Amino acid sequence: MSSSTSTPAAGGSGGGGGVTRVEQGPLIIEDVPPIPESIKGRLFQYQNARSCSLLGWCPDTLMGGGMLISTRFAETSQVHHVLSPLSYRRQLTFFDEPIASARICPSPDTLNGFIYTKDIGGSEFYQAYSFDVASGAYTLLTDGASKNSAVLWNHAGTQYVMSSTRRNKRDHDIYLSRAGKDNLAQQDIILQEGGLWNPLSWSPDDQQVLVLHYKSANESYIHILDINSKKVEALPIPVVNAAAAASSQQQQERISYGAAVWDPRDGKRGVFYTSDEGGEFMTLRHLDLASHVITSISGSIPWNVEEVKTIKHRDVDSDKIIAFTANEDGVSVLYILSVDDKGAFVFNKVDGLPMGQVYNLAFNKFNKQTQIVGFVVNSSLSPGDVYSINLKTTKVTQWTQSEVGGLPPSLFVSPLLIRYKSFDGLTVPSFYYKPAASPLN
Repeated sequence: MSSSTSTPAAGGSGGGGGVTRVEQGPLIIEDVPPIPESIKGRLFQYQNARSCSLLGWCPDTLMGGGMLISTRFAETSQVHHVLSPLSYRRQLTFFDEPIASARICPSPDTLNGFIYTKDIGGSEFYQAYSFDVASGAYTLLTDGASKNSAVLWNHAGTQYVMSSTRRNKRDHDIYLSRAGKDNLAQQDIILQEGGLWNPLSWSPDDQQVLVLHYKSANESYIHILDINSKKVEALPIPVVNAAAAASSQQQQERISYGAAVWDPRDGKRGVFYTSDEGGEFMTLRHLDLASHVITSISGSIPWNVEEVKTIKHRDVDSDKIIAFTANEDGVSVLYILSVDDKGAFVFNKVDGLPMGQVYNLAFNKFNKQTQIVGFVVNSSLSPGDVYSINLKTTKVTQWTQSEVGGLPPSLFVSPLLIRYKSFDGLTVPSFYYKPAASPLN
């Protein structure tokens, strides 16, 4: 427990120009007036504003559908179920440690619930657990000592892959579990190349997985991993200038790859991915695996593409196939990518969203009547709430309304995006917040 003492510094007597010295544990504070309790109380309200993350959509067999979110009612974020827009948030997990991630199993025959990860005491040695909703029982699936992450179910819900350091507690290998409900903890290593590897996306036929080999913030590579042969091959991306690359004078460009998903269209063997190849921004591209032809999609957007998600049912026709976000001037913009009658890629901006950050994109693959995409919006008006958009009607629906520490939301304001030029002529975006008229101002 810290103690506080207040004494006049040498050469002073508490007045007449003397320095007031306050010692609070290891802190030594001189000539700083005490903070009023009213300010402390007001700050506490801001520190206790809640937010939530979208974990995924539930099949109708799992608690009647709806979605799973992560939010904090006590000290840590836990898994909650939301059945319908703005309905009651039912808490499912109750732990001292926060839940790091949760992945819903698509098949109730394998697991009527989800796999989540959490650590102990902030160690960051995350372990994977299965959670059965019917019984409320959870089971440890990993060894309790390694780092485990990036759990990814296949489309059928019969197998999952994950990244783990179990082999040597250093390298992040890829493990596969195909044991089914009888033994979800049985996992076999299918990739051990050394370094940091994470699974990204299952192929439409559940036979291959896109995996990311991360080396640094400026260098990473996407590979295709066959789960049966365990063969891993780099994504066949052709060199733009083969003659120059072959020259001993040409230094190979380091490329950073980010998001990657399989092309969801029937009979199309392709991959959508982001990379900074040939530029400074993460650009969305499409690679045809048969012809090795690369199509730049978001080249007209001079900003980073951040998230990319498949939004098409495998067995339902639709021209809308991908949702992606771009960080434009510090504001997230949501786009829907379609294919026109001539087979060209066309993307359109989703209007009507609050100004802020958009993330946690999640397609409701269990509702085959329409295309619904969920996401989180974090803005100056809300600390982080879940929304969804019906791609047929373009209707945006709010699913959660997070508490803001008792503060009146009517006082929150949206900022104005302004731009100014710096000394070197570079245009710099900024946000200007004009306080709302209030007796508190």
